[in-house]
Amino acid sequence: DEPLPTKRARLLYESRKRGMLENCILLSLFAKENLNRMSERQLNLYDRLINEPSNDWDIYYWATGT
Repeated sequence: DEPLPTKRARLLYESRKRGMLENCILLSLFAKENLNRMSERQLNLYDRLINEPSNDWDIYYWATGT
């Protein structure tokens, strides 16, 4: 199990280093504002959200509602 401070730091980094600039912006701003307030369960869900989709376009379309 990953300590929560380490998980938050990893997720912030992974939110900033995406395959496309649009997701870098969307996810890094969201992560910067919200990761420190998230529970362990929420962090696990966010981890799955940003790391399981096979295509960054899936995240972009979902996040922008297009």
